[in-house]
Amino acid sequence: NTAMPQQWLNGDRFGSHLARLPIPYVNVPSLVNLSAAVFLLDDALHANTDKKKLVIGWSMGAEVIEAWLSFIGPTSDVDPDDVEFILTGNPQRKYNGVLRRSPLPPGLVFLYLSLGHPDDTPYTVTDIARQYDFWADHPNDRTNVKALKNVDPLNNPSFPTFGLFNPQHQSYNDIGLNDPWNTRYVEGNTTYIVAPSFPMPTVATQFTTPTYKAARDPQL
Repeated sequence: NTAMPQQWLNGDRFGSHLARLPIPYVNVPSLVNLSAAVFLLDDALHANTDKKKLVIGWSMGAEVIEAWLSFIGPTSDVDPDDVEFILTGNPQRKYNGVLRRSPLPPGLVFLYLSLGHPDDTPYTVTDIARQYDFWADHPNDRTNVKALKNVDPLNNPSFPTFGLFNPQHQSYNDIGLNDPWNTRYVEGNTTYIVAPSFPMPTVATQFTTPTYKAARDPQL
């Protein structure tokens, strides 16, 4: 996979003093690719054991972290004080991750399923989702057509686009972990964050004035 952009999450956690170590993996969802990536992550965590580590994953990269926390983390000798995990655009997110919805959206039934990481994990985890991210902030009610339009503008059941034409999932550059307008809640060692998107996608794409959009967003 490509290296995480320096401006990811507004660069909040990318100090110039940090040594960056990309973990390349095959970014095609499958159990084989996921398993291989989990072992690559485990190898990286066991390298340079004298240094503290920050692991940041996006999309499938977040799922790799989830799998490590679920299947290796509970018995791992990696010291929880030496590593921190940040998940962005996480399809396995406990709250509103698309792969945690039931039933799954059309076209996603082929993907592996997971229960996400354990609630009692000893590791420090931050899971941030952009509001209206198809993969990480999917509607609870998949019969709500208006809600689905915000995460998948075409919303065509016979030809799902998986939010392809919705930019929320593609970039976590212009949001920060500590932005004052974020919503956050803590469970054990996991902090869940939702970064608001304004205006909502179905309003943002309307050909009208900013004043109208600002008024219409809270109405919808």
